[in-house]
Amino acid sequence: MTPIEEVDHGKSRDDAIWLVEKGIMRGYLAFEHGTVVGWRNMSDKRAFSKLNDVQTDEENVISITRFVIQKEYRGKGIAQKFLDKIIEDARINKKKIIEAYPRRNAKTEFGNFHGPYSMYEKNGFT
Repeated sequence: MTPIEEVDHGKSRDDAIWLVEKGIMRGYLAFEHGTVVGWRNMSDKRAFSKLNDVQTDEENVISITRFVIQKEYRGKGIAQKFLDKIIEDARINKKKIIEAYPRRNAKTEFGNFHGPYSMYEKNGFT
């Protein structure tokens, strides 16, 4: 794992922009008064090559891989609203499985970048 201070955020942003432009990466943005306060990355599982070792027989799988909520907006239900929208859209698009990869014992906000384990548990993820 790369220490956070060594991550090239400019390259990560450029990579994300390229993936969005190519239709590979999808997600949701949360706004307040025209300002982005959160971002949720999710897409069809096959779009995430690093998830190839997490096997499933279904091709109709949505993978929730990451989200970012501005620090001052955390704890205000934004993550839950993202999850509600993902579940709603999965039903509309007839997706059979939604996968998420939260860490059960995350000790820091950086360890919780997949979302709080308790949120998924509360929403019936097993």
